[in-house]
Amino acid sequence: MVERFFGNVWIPSAEDHSKAYHIWASFRDDVIRNIGGMTMSERLYAFGLFERYDSCKTETEKLVVYDKVHARP
Repeated sequence: MVERFFGNVWIPSAEDHSKAYHIWASFRDDVIRNIGGMTMSERLYAFGLFERYDSCKTETEKLVVYDKVHARP
């Protein structure tokens, strides 16, 4: 879904587009494509969700975070 946004005109210049796409591609290749081999802690770190997970007060809230990082409890 993110890939389609790079074709839109909201990125003001070709240089900015190139920088933004490079950052996205790096994240995509380093994190998203390798998520299957990560532990839950690695996934929380990669997606910046440690604080959100630690602040969960119920199992239902934790399940929402698990779902976001494609993990199972």
